[in-house]
Amino acid sequence: MNEKKSPRKRKKTILIAAGIILIALIIFFNFKSQREKAIKVTVEKVTRQDLTSKVSASGEVKPKKSVNISAHIPGRIIIIGVEEGQRV
Repeated sequence: MNEKKSPRKRKKTILIAAGIILIALIIFFNFKSQREKAIKVTVEKVTRQDLTSKVSASGEVKPKKSVNISAHIPGRIIIIGVEEGQRV
């Protein structure tokens, strides 16, 4: 009842065991590398706030429409009844 395994069966058993170990190692390193690639995320509590929109720019302001004003009668201005910035 003491049977010896033939070299062919022994080789087959070793190859199967090596294949299982190889597959296990591949799975282990795959999961390990996925854990290392995880993105760190910062989380903050949501709160209600006012939104402020501010735009800084440089440039030139041009009117949509331009009008030239002139008098029908030539003359001299003696007094101006309003001051600059007043609404007329």
